Amino acid sequence: MKYVEPTKLYQFESVAPVSFPSVGFNSNVLVPATYYANTENYKYSGPFLMAQDRGGFKESYVYRRSKVSAIAKNAAIEDIAYSSFETDEIPEGGWDQGGIFPTAGLSFTGRASCGGTINLMKTLDPNKTYEISFRTKATSMPTLDFLNGSSTNTYQSYGVDDGWKLMKAEFTGKTKARLYCSGEIDELRLLPKGATMQTVVHDQFANAPLSVCDENGNAVHVEYDALGRKYMTRDQNRNILEKYSYGINSLD
Repeated sequence: MKYVEPTKLYQFESVAPVSFPSVGFNSNVLVPATYYANTENYKYSGPFLMAQDRGGFKESYVYRRSKVSAIAKNAAIEDIAYSSFETDEIPEGGWDQGGIFPTAGLSFTGRASCGGTINLMKTLDPNKTYEISFRTKATSMPTLDFLNGSSTNTYQSYGVDDGWKLMKAEFTGKTKARLYCSGEIDELRLLPKGATMQTVVHDQFANAPLSVCDENGNAVHVEYDALGRKYMTRDQNRNILEKYSYGINSLD
């Protein structure tokens, strides 16, 4: 079944009381009446991708296997990309093209990271400044090639959690960027400067989050028992935050 997907939202606005006949809604007219203002616009490409209010504020969504994996605020969908390098992941996440080789069992978020060669490319707006960030255990940093004769592998460190360094870099005036490396990296994000991103990694087979990562790169990991019930939550250093036990009739 195909559902109708709204592309615009109109809401009634008036600075003074208005009689009802003056604002009658006519569904046959694109803009129903003078008092209705276009307050939000939506973008789809199969799944819902972006909402934009009339002030220009945007909220965009990245998907992995039909589930939302990243929410970016103050960013257009064409300006963001994300990957957590899970073993069932294909070059999705907003990347134009590329190849990834996940390694299961070693990760900052989810259950895998990129332990082999990575080669991901993204088309950019040269009028915008972008930030790329990732977690890594590697001693040598990935190369960011701008495909115009210039490249960089210089990043700023923002601390270490559970042995994973948080690295960031900014760049502007570029039309394309390609990231490639052969070391362990995870939680790779690309977004315009001034935007924020929250991410979630779901279990491949169950509709349950394994890791949730906030705007600052701080993660909470969730563990489940053999019956699929939440058993424990840990912070980004794997310290226990909460632990659950279950009785016969209720949660202990």
